[in-house]
Amino acid sequence: MRIIIVDAQAANHEEAHFGPDAHLFNPERFLNMPAGKATSTLHFGFGGGSRMCAGHLIATRLCYALLVRLILSFEVEASEMYPPTTDYIEYNSIKTALVAIPRDFNVKLKMRDESWLTGIVQEEPLYN
Repeated sequence: MRIIIVDAQAANHEEAHFGPDAHLFNPERFLNMPAGKATSTLHFGFGGGSRMCAGHLIATRLCYALLVRLILSFEVEASEMYPPTTDYIEYNSIKTALVAIPRDFNVKLKMRDESWLTGIVQEEPLYN
């Protein structure tokens, strides 16, 4: 028996699927995708096929909820001294690691609305 594993990095940068700028950091590419492509797999971060991560649906929704909360709460600005690396090869600090370990970077978070954010933090928990 042989196991075939998807090369997620190559799949995520396939020019035939993502276009000629597949190697550039461009999150806007996912905003106006044609209907056929929008329903297909948008990335292979969780693997693919029958060996795909079993928790990918939960993980995707948790990441979405976290990002929406962060974007609504804060303006995020990259540091001028330690900006994030957006190159998909150079961002990994340990190239031999099994998973990507991003290089250190700094960001500045500015509250969008302090009273709204304070209200969210002080809300009663859903479960006791």
